[in-house]
Amino acid sequence: MSLARMYQDYLNFIGLYSPLILAHVVVPTLASVRQEEESFWFLSLPLSQKILLRHFVYSRDGMRKGRWWTSFTYMFLHADRPHLFCNLQGLITAGPAVVEVLGPWGTLVTYVAAGVAGALDVPRLYDLQLERFLGAQWRWLRKSTDLSSFLGLNTKDEAAFFFQSPFLRSAQLSIFEAIESGVAALDYAAGRMAKSVAADVSSSRRLIGASAGVSAFLAVDFCVGILRCYENIFTRPKQNRHDKDSSIVLVQASLHVLCALRFFLAEASRAWSGSLTGVDHAAHLNGAICGFTAFFIAQSILRWRRKRRSIKSYIHNVVLKRAHFYGTTKEALLNLNNNKSDDGDSPSPSGSELEKKNRI
Repeated sequence: MSLARMYQDYLNFIGLYSPLILAHVVVPTLASVRQEEESFWFLSLPLSQKILLRHFVYSRDGMRKGRWWTSFTYMFLHADRPHLFCNLQGLITAGPAVVEVLGPWGTLVTYVAAGVAGALDVPRLYDLQLERFLGAQWRWLRKSTDLSSFLGLNTKDEAAFFFQSPFLRSAQLSIFEAIESGVAALDYAAGRMAKSVAADVSSSRRLIGASAGVSAFLAVDFCVGILRCYENIFTRPKQNRHDKDSSIVLVQASLHVLCALRFFLAEASRAWSGSLTGVDHAAHLNGAICGFTAFFIAQSILRWRRKRRSIKSYIHNVVLKRAHFYGTTKEALLNLNNNKSDDGDSPSPSGSELEKKNRI
């Protein structure tokens, strides 16, 4: 694959999915509606902020009220231009590899399915993110109000050493045990409260942007990059490993793999640590899961088709060999009977008798 071929793949993707790309552009950003930035002039639709918030913002409350279409229309609404351009960049960068593996319709279905998966959040990753955030806040609060730290003591032994009197020592140890049991009960109650609060907050969660679909594209692109690196390093003949085209493919695939890997590790780390920075990391992870699933389904179908094709080829070859064998045998018997009839040893058999012999 040369640079010209790679450039042509990007142009083909933009031309094939130009309606999808244009759909992201024609929906005005929230910043442009609020007069915080300029719109795209004649490209943007004249939609008010009320219409955008009602029909292009996903929330679980909106789904309960019957606005089911917001589970995928939210992908076309963005906060501002940088948000829009960042998603379009990821869409176009990873798009050609996705089309190569999934095909045109499979690419579109995966993109929409990833957006819906990111909105519905079936694994409840957003709830887990909120629970981790609340748990981190509780741990900070407990550490800052720890009685041992307040007294300058870290363990029971230090407390027992500090109070030399046996009576004071036993009383202090009893107090520490009571505090520890109380803290354990508070930890349990805080965990249950964190789950309840996370469920309530997630019901009012609002989601915009195409990042879930872009994450699915990055996941497929990551898998394709790994396959290309493996093919160029291990399966390609040695005399072709150091040519210019192979080096270009290897460098491109390596960059795509490293960038996607960094993105997924960062998103998983932020979601696990409970980072709340205005970015829905759970939607990114849900989209990535959808992309990985689509890639493995496509690979399974491809292997099944190859296996089926090989079985058909084997059966076809066996049938041809047997037909050739039977045809040769029939021709040999006919020649033998003709020779006998010419010598006068026996009359030549009829066609029906010859077929019966062949059947026997």
